Amino acid sequence: MDVKCRRCGAELEPSAEACSACGSGDRNVTVSHTLVPVLHQRVDLKGGPPNEEGRLTKSRVRYKARVGSDPSQLTASGRADIDRRFDLDGRGHGGVPWYSEKVVDPDTGAVLMDKSHPLGEKGPSGSEKPRE
Repeated sequence: MDVKCRRCGAELEPSAEACSACGSGDRNVTVSHTLVPVLHQRVDLKGGPPNEEGRLTKSRVRYKARVGSDPSQLTASGRADIDRRFDLDGRGHGGVPWYSEKVVDPDTGAVLMDKSHPLGEKGPSGSEKPRE
């Protein structure tokens, strides 16, 4: 913090009641802050055969992935590194549609979740849960 007399510009102690050079009680106080921007990267991928116009439509998506930093309630910082994949063609899994997800705390490196299974083999979640 930088404190100067508003009238004559002399440097003052923050506790000084008046300027020792001119006697003025008016002062200018300069406070500086340093901001460090933090960038979080995430990539969302979708793949599949294009339609006749060469576009990937929602009904033709066969593979989806989200990799990178994502908001999370699982970590103290509110962010987690994720690798989530849906493979509807089951490439590398004998043609069985597959889901995998790994969530890592970027601050500690702790694996918070690591699951991989055929699609449809998990219990209902979210809006699929029965209501009581």
